[in-house]
Amino acid sequence: MKQKYCSYQHQFHLQKFVLYETKTKFYLVGCNKKKDQFKLLKIDRSEAAYDYNSTTTPNDDQKSRSVKKIHNSSSLPTTRSDDDDSIIMEDKMVYNRFQIKELLRMIDEGNKATGGISRRCSAYGILGFVRFLFGPYLILINKRRKVGMIGSHSVYGIEDTVFFYIPTNLPKNCLPEMLDDETKYKALFLGLDLTRDFYFSYSYDLTHNLQYNITKGKKAVCNAKYVWNRFLLKELYEAKVECYWITPVIMGFYDQVKMSVNGKDIDIILIARRSCDFAGTRFLKRGMNAKGEVANDVETEQIVQVPISGIQMRFSSFVQSRGSIPLYWAQDNSMMAPKPPILMMRMDPFYNASILHFKDMMGRYGAPIVILNLVKSNEKRPRESILKGEFGTLIEYLNGLLPLHDHIDYNAWDFHAAAKDKTVDHLGWLAHFAQVSIEKIGLFVSSDDQRQHGVVRTNCIDSLDRTNAAQFCVGKSAFTQQLRALGIRLLKQKMHHELERESDVEDFTTVLLDMYEALGNQIALQYGGSELANTINTYTKNSLASQSRDIFNAVKRYYSNSFTDAEKQHSINLFLGTFVPYKEPIALWDIETDYYLHNITDRKEHDLLCNTNWWDQPISQNQADMTGSGCEDFDYNLYFEEVHHLYRLTSFDKHFSQKFNVPNCVTSAKQMQRIPKKEKKKKSEDDDDQQNTTGIKRWIIRKLRRADGSLLKLPVSLKKDVHSSSTPGKDGSLARYGISLDPLEIDTKLYKKYVALPEQDTLSNFNKTPYQNHLQHFWRMKPNPSDVQLYQNHFHSYQQRSYKV
Repeated sequence: MKQKYCSYQHQFHLQKFVLYETKTKFYLVGCNKKKDQFKLLKIDRSEAAYDYNSTTTPNDDQKSRSVKKIHNSSSLPTTRSDDDDSIIMEDKMVYNRFQIKELLRMIDEGNKATGGISRRCSAYGILGFVRFLFGPYLILINKRRKVGMIGSHSVYGIEDTVFFYIPTNLPKNCLPEMLDDETKYKALFLGLDLTRDFYFSYSYDLTHNLQYNITKGKKAVCNAKYVWNRFLLKELYEAKVECYWITPVIMGFYDQVKMSVNGKDIDIILIARRSCDFAGTRFLKRGMNAKGEVANDVETEQIVQVPISGIQMRFSSFVQSRGSIPLYWAQDNSMMAPKPPILMMRMDPFYNASILHFKDMMGRYGAPIVILNLVKSNEKRPRESILKGEFGTLIEYLNGLLPLHDHIDYNAWDFHAAAKDKTVDHLGWLAHFAQVSIEKIGLFVSSDDQRQHGVVRTNCIDSLDRTNAAQFCVGKSAFTQQLRALGIRLLKQKMHHELERESDVEDFTTVLLDMYEALGNQIALQYGGSELANTINTYTKNSLASQSRDIFNAVKRYYSNSFTDAEKQHSINLFLGTFVPYKEPIALWDIETDYYLHNITDRKEHDLLCNTNWWDQPISQNQADMTGSGCEDFDYNLYFEEVHHLYRLTSFDKHFSQKFNVPNCVTSAKQMQRIPKKEKKKKSEDDDDQQNTTGIKRWIIRKLRRADGSLLKLPVSLKKDVHSSSTPGKDGSLARYGISLDPLEIDTKLYKKYVALPEQDTLSNFNKTPYQNHLQHFWRMKPNPSDVQLYQNHFHSYQQRSYKV
């Protein structure tokens, strides 16, 4: 689906919404973060907006009809399709605060006879519209949680949603059975938990990776493959509303961790995007469909961001992919067996659907594609080994068509057997594979011309347990190269050989392992119904505790696959619009299989792709997408549009809360939410001095730490100086050790240029930088003397606390 659902070319972003209601309309008011620009969306609720074609009263025979006939009843409402009669209308005018209040007052006055206007709820985004059998529902995101920031772009998770039935009344002649079915459909729709795995951003395109977003800049358009509410947004898209009303939502995983490496503050971000094509549960969605879409298709992106100064950052990202083996195969779960036999459903000698799959991958990632196939090769009763042979035959066939430089790099390795064999260093094999693969495809660095061309595609039979362990090993190797590309080294020189620092390596290895294990557990819950049956520690330590946990999760997964997966699949089909109740003649729960719902295609079977150069167009398109750079305005414009407020006195705490750059310790965004808020107490100057002294002591200890972890011994005079004064080192004791607390020259220049208050006679000599223009306007507006005094005191104390080594 290549429809243009949303782009980020608009000048502002609607982040807060309020829903108002009258007898005949819903009014949705949206505003930007500054709350100085307001937009209005009108939703018609009157019966004239819907077409109820029922002309007869149902008799006893009609009431006793089957569910199939009930769902084909002529009393179902249909929305008008004409653009002029759409139930959604956007007011093209942009209002300020006074104007929107006046407009709402006028609406209230005009509807006094029918009860006036009432406020229903506030929200943070529009999830979309959905219809089952009767009129549509409006779904709003009324609770959100902030999970991290990519640059200056905030990322949120959905915590709660609210439904509003749009029509004023239900159809007059609807059957009681239809009311029951409407309730069942709504329960199925809510069966997909929207409060755990769904994420969105107002200003950053989460449906694309960082490389695409930066190189394309403001020309980026959402990738419908990962927009999970694309069916729900259809009403808005057809009404041709502006893109700032549309909130694309992804399903998957997001985690952000702050840590310090060799004194450099970095953020590690791990994102997983689950494809909404051929989506479903473990045993009900295997292999691929006729359109080349595979089951459990998840893109994993590892981002490292390093702050430079102010709002500027350097980025590096590395993308991996996982997905089911792109062949027609399935497993029969009706046998109630933990490991049902694998069945090859269809045999396509020309591999048309498989070619479509790799064509799509080359269009998104380029070439080469590196495949790591981890299925078993030696089994007493052939099961996974069947797929290994068929997959190898497929790749051999495709490489016979592709040019030599675009060949698919296929690696088949029995990970399960290697992990059991104590004589085989399976982690060493994966580390070598990762290093070779990354050298082949590269990674993205924003400050250089480095781009990632190609992707590592990993799979096992479920693309869960073994796949997650392998992706962790590849991600670990990519992380060290990302740090080197950003100018951060984890190595030190010793005896003319480069050796890794154990402390640094252990720190980031533990962090990455926890992040990838959390990602694997979330993906496994979404697809398999339980957490990872075999964790990364299972393949590394193989302890008794990990084995007992794995057995418990295996039993939990078996129960979920046997008893709850069918209902979960119905919820997914309903949410994604794979099944539309009012268009189908039979109820969703009466369908024996959804095979035909997922295999609808316009492609003609006799059109053989193997007779064409199917790889040329996607590879050339990918190369075109990767040219150009939007790095300069990736963060800068957003900061001055959304974060910096003109003529408003703000504090450093509020300003710097917009960035995840200051690490106290290695803490994930999820862990930060569990930290209880401490009660605020009034601080005196003595408290500030004591806090400053404590910070200086910690800083001195960190600077005097040797490479082996031990501390240099401080003389007694220096210890007394540190403990007794908030401004240590005045007697020169610190200078003897090369430590100075005077401000750096560059810091002083930056302070005078951007922060210090200018003299009135120098305002005309200002360079036309945004910050200086803001200060110039600030003085021309003649602020209150109290504000000026606060401004001077605040930045004067900041200047006094500048230190250097």
